Amino acid sequence: MVAVELGHTDTDYTACLNVPSVGLVVAGDAAYNDIHLYLAESNAQTRQEWIAALDKIESLNPRAVVASHKRPENDDNPGIIEQTRQYIRDFDRLALPAALHRDARQLGSSGDRSARLRKRGHPVRERWRGAFHRRRPGDDRRDGGTHDGLS
Repeated sequence: MVAVELGHTDTDYTACLNVPSVGLVVAGDAAYNDIHLYLAESNAQTRQEWIAALDKIESLNPRAVVASHKRPENDDNPGIIEQTRQYIRDFDRLALPAALHRDARQLGSSGDRSARLRKRGHPVRERWRGAFHRRRPGDDRRDGGTHDGLS
């Protein structure tokens, strides 16, 4: 296992873990899996640094990429690298003032991008949904107790 420094992703000084023998990258906060990205600590420059970090992860040629922020039911497909990169690009296009776009047609329909961004999960809601999802009668439970009603 090798720690790989990535620089700025959703915050400063991030890293990922690479396990080349099995083609695994534990991306931590660098790649998100169908969850809205945390962009509060970013600006145009640091978002480009984040894209460079994703390029670095992709250059490791992983067969699986584990994201810290993901929908629990999603697999760890390396395609999340490109999905995260595209989210950042879409955010930058939507965040730019309309006056800077000489021809909006060259960007495509911003409505399409907005819809693509809207269907992602919320980081906090998805984490708790995975922790407290409703169990059905007969589900194997370690404590043998009943469902506590959280969902």
